[in-house]
Amino acid sequence: MVEIRHVPDPGDEALTPGEIAAEQEQPQPAPPPGARRADEVLFEHHQLMRRLFEEIEAMPPEDPERRDMMRLLAGELQIHEHVEDEIFYPEVRPVSEDVPVAHAEHQQLADMLAVVLRLSPSSPDFETQLRNLHAAMDHHASSEESSMFVEARRLGDARLREMGARIEEMLDHERTALARKTWRDVKIRLLEGPGIDQ
Repeated sequence: MVEIRHVPDPGDEALTPGEIAAEQEQPQPAPPPGARRADEVLFEHHQLMRRLFEEIEAMPPEDPERRDMMRLLAGELQIHEHVEDEIFYPEVRPVSEDVPVAHAEHQQLADMLAVVLRLSPSSPDFETQLRNLHAAMDHHASSEESSMFVEARRLGDARLREMGARIEEMLDHERTALARKTWRDVKIRLLEGPGIDQ
C-alpha cells in the first residue's frame, strides 16, 4: 500500500470563527506615510506581468531579445509568487477562503513556466506554451483581483497599507537579489570560459 501525503502550504490550515475574530483584533503597526495598499501594489504588478506577456507575444519569434524578455518575465513571476506566499496570503487567510486555491495555482504556473523556459523562443511549441502560461497567469490574477483583493479590504486600510509597504520593500529586495545573482552567474561564466589567458 502506498500512502500519499500532501505537505500543506502556509495558509492551508482551517480557521475557526473564534480564531478569525482574534486575528482581526490584533493591533496593527501604523503604515509608513504615503504607503499604498497591498491590493494596489499587487494589481500594479499583475499589470506589469500582463504587459510583459504582450510584449513577448508581439516580438518576432527569431528576435534575440525575446529570450531576455522571457527571463525578465520569469523573474517577475517568481518574485510575485514569493511576495504573495510570504506576505499577502498569510495576512488574508483569516478573511479569504481562496488562499489554498491560490497556492495550487502558483504551483501550476511554476510548472508551466518551467516548460516554456526549456523551449526555444522561435519554436511553434513556445508560442503555444507561452499563450497557455499567459492565460493561466491572467486567470489567477483576475481571480485574486475580483475575490481575494475585495475580501482583503475587510482587514482595514491601515493594515493593507502596512502590508503594501512590506510588499514593495520585498519586491525591490528580490529584484536586487536577482540582478546580483544574474551578474555573478555571467561573471563566473565569462571568467571560466574559453579564451581567458592564464
